[in-house]
Amino acid sequence: GSSASVVANFTTSSTGGVLVPSALVPEDGAVDVPVDPLMSWSPPDPDSAASYHLQIGTNETFAEIVVDEDSIDGTSFQVMGLAHETTYCWRVAGVDAAGNSTFSPSQTFTTVIAAPGAVQLVSPDDGATGVQAFEQLSWTGIDGVDKYEVQVATSADFASLVVMDSTVTETAFTTTTPYAYSTMHHWRVRAKNAGGW
Repeated sequence: GSSASVVANFTTSSTGGVLVPSALVPEDGAVDVPVDPLMSWSPPDPDSAASYHLQIGTNETFAEIVVDEDSIDGTSFQVMGLAHETTYCWRVAGVDAAGNSTFSPSQTFTTVIAAPGAVQLVSPDDGATGVQAFEQLSWTGIDGVDKYEVQVATSADFASLVVMDSTVTETAFTTTTPYAYSTMHHWRVRAKNAGGW
């Protein structure tokens, strides 16, 4: 003989389940990524997830996770405060009422180096008098610097610049226009690398 159960029903998902999003930015292998990067991804279907789960780790096994956000609305997330000159792995998953999709394939990126430290001025000495109109300015170099910016002004707030050159690649600068005679000048230098000024 045979018997039948009571009748029950169910409704399938309109998308067939949570689909795996594609990690977009930073691209796999990207370098000089800011330490506060905007991460973004693309869902295979606009309605395939209610939210997203983002993980950033220091290795491909994600044994050490530094970012673990599991309820992100939208397809991007601003990460804050990663370390300079560090390689990270990241992945993202879709989330809906049924649970999480599998994570996207892991991608790596390396953050930018830190901006240079303060430049130490060497010559002329602070408060020096009798400085020549074409006096050379010099400072100590910093490793890994692309260029320096030199500013000379006749006011301490640098509102009245007489020199502003941001293309200097050496650790010395000589003006092509003489400094005004019997006038106090203020000068400063800053350094730039891939991490900024």
